[in-house]
Amino acid sequence: MKIIVIIALCAACLEGCVSTPITSANYSDMNAKKSISALQSRVGNQYWFPTRSVIISFIEEPKKWGYETISYDDYQEKSFSITDFLWIDEDHTYYKVVFGSGKVAWTDAFLFNLQGENQLLREDPKIAIRKEIESEIQKEKERAAKEDEERKNRTIEIMEVLKKNGISVGSPVWMQHPKYGFTGLQKVLIRKISITPDIFPISSEVELVGEAAGVERPMKIGTFSIVRDDPSDYLDTFYVSDPEKKTAKWGKAVLKAIHESKVMIGMTDKQAMTSWGPPNQINRSGGQWGLHEQWVYGDHGQYLYFENGRLSSWQN
Repeated sequence: MKIIVIIALCAACLEGCVSTPITSANYSDMNAKKSISALQSRVGNQYWFPTRSVIISFIEEPKKWGYETISYDDYQEKSFSITDFLWIDEDHTYYKVVFGSGKVAWTDAFLFNLQGENQLLREDPKIAIRKEIESEIQKEKERAAKEDEERKNRTIEIMEVLKKNGISVGSPVWMQHPKYGFTGLQKVLIRKISITPDIFPISSEVELVGEAAGVERPMKIGTFSIVRDDPSDYLDTFYVSDPEKKTAKWGKAVLKAIHESKVMIGMTDKQAMTSWGPPNQINRSGGQWGLHEQWVYGDHGQYLYFENGRLSSWQN
């Protein structure tokens, strides 16, 4: 660091200077010692210059009267230590300092106490930077550990919610309609549950792996918050108990068509949805003849037409 220092010790000098400096070893005024004990306590301290400029005055030799200017052109110092304290009188107190280079100088102790010390560092900047980096690394480790713990707790919580809704590893579900490559009413065994919880917002990616007919397929059931959302809204793809008793009355022909992802004239809207799934769009019209619906399947490129809830025709 380049240091340019200018010293102003006093106003005009009318008297001579102190020829022999009075150090802490050769004065004995007890009252004076008591009044300047705070200043003396810095003897032995080491200071480092920050990268920014500082305004601290140094002189080559302390004077009782007068002032002198010292310019350290191209003179770089990184640190100094206070090695002694000089008390001339109640208005003139000095610290003897030794720079890192070994050069000796003096600085006004009273001014140093008021505005000098707070400009300096009490620790080697290299060590301070290393400590700061280590501190940030430790904070990051603690933050990551806390988030991991929160994710584990969130995963356990979500698993419990899914279990209460009939979804757990090894449990069967039945498809309400075709999805994930499975057909409507097909029985699927849950082989795996993967949860990717987020800390903020409190939401989670939930994906199941289901098996049917010896084939496993991923089933991403969505991202939801178990705090704000009802998980059942995201599980409407499945029956968690065998729907056979409810669907037996549909008849073998309808059930065969559903298992083959086909439709047939006379199917109810619920049966058709079980076979083909929800349409992309439903257009409705009504009159004296009853309710007419057109179901648009963009993915299939087909239309289903219902009259009063029964499939009457379809169109490619």
